[in-house]
Amino acid sequence: MHEWPTDMMNANNQTLWNGAKSLGWKVEPLRRNVKGCVNSGYCGMGCPADAKQGMLLTYIPDALDKGMRLFANTVAERLVETNGKITKIEAKVTGTDTTFVIRPKVCVSACGAINGPALFLRSGINDNGLVGRRTFLHPVTGLAAIFQDPVNGWYGAPQSVSSHEFIDRGSDKIGFFLEHAPTHPVLSATASSGFGVSQQRFMQNLYRASFVIALHVDGILDSDQGGRVTVASNGRVNLSYPISAQMKEGFKESMKRMVELSLAAGAADTMSLHSTPIHISSMDQIGQLETAEYGALKHGLFSAHQMGGLPMGSKPESSVVNSQLQHHRIQNLFVVDGSVFPTALGVNPSETIYGLAHWARDIVAGTV
Repeated sequence: MHEWPTDMMNANNQTLWNGAKSLGWKVEPLRRNVKGCVNSGYCGMGCPADAKQGMLLTYIPDALDKGMRLFANTVAERLVETNGKITKIEAKVTGTDTTFVIRPKVCVSACGAINGPALFLRSGINDNGLVGRRTFLHPVTGLAAIFQDPVNGWYGAPQSVSSHEFIDRGSDKIGFFLEHAPTHPVLSATASSGFGVSQQRFMQNLYRASFVIALHVDGILDSDQGGRVTVASNGRVNLSYPISAQMKEGFKESMKRMVELSLAAGAADTMSLHSTPIHISSMDQIGQLETAEYGALKHGLFSAHQMGGLPMGSKPESSVVNSQLQHHRIQNLFVVDGSVFPTALGVNPSETIYGLAHWARDIVAGTV
């Protein structure tokens, strides 16, 4: 994993770099986990050159070579506990009625911050009522900026630059960091707030569009308890996430800063993702954002980073797993994924999760 060279930035990320440099904001290249990258820009849809060093190319083949058995298209439905140990994992092959049982020596949940808590809840493992609570999403606001020259933000390495200028806004405000999202047509059409003719016009200008996003760091303030994962009686997984007044203030501030950044980079027009988009082409128009509404269903809100729900801590009454990632009561049950984070991170969590998994392997192996 290494920093992406600044001379290989695509035009989409170059606008963030140029705007932040012009304003004197902190800005840095991001690290990318690639090998032999052809800079196609389609990382999120499956790398056509297998340059993206995901589990498919690295740890899974290594584990298979060491004797691991992999059950594809299979869902763990329920963990069965007997006398303080997980004795059975009940599983089902998706799209079929085929079920089977795994009898593990040690059980590791690595299902993520949504399905991990859901698995625990389906299994009746919720000793202290904390499972699924304190779920954090890095709630994301976005802004479209239209430039005179082509941007073609679907080409080239996506999200190769970040600014943490506003990560710390004081003890009573929610911080955020800035990145640029790729602009593939279907993704952009889904994210935009227009319909009919307005969306058609937006898509006609997509080649000149750049999308700046602000990722808000939830769970840091004492008053911010995040969201909650629950499971309905029919098995459907639900996620509720209340938007607090402090979060709304963060959305408004990030929207203003995204406009400032885009105009500093040379944008001819900026467009918020409100239900009725707000267009701003100069800083003297930014007051329009002061009176706009913010929060759920008022403008586009997104999430790419789910964390929490099975928090790690030293005290059983305030956490699900201990500092060794082991369930406080069930001795052969571990959680190794982003659900153990007690708050959001303020950075893309993938590298932290890689490090967590690397550290956990010796801990888990020591119990077998």
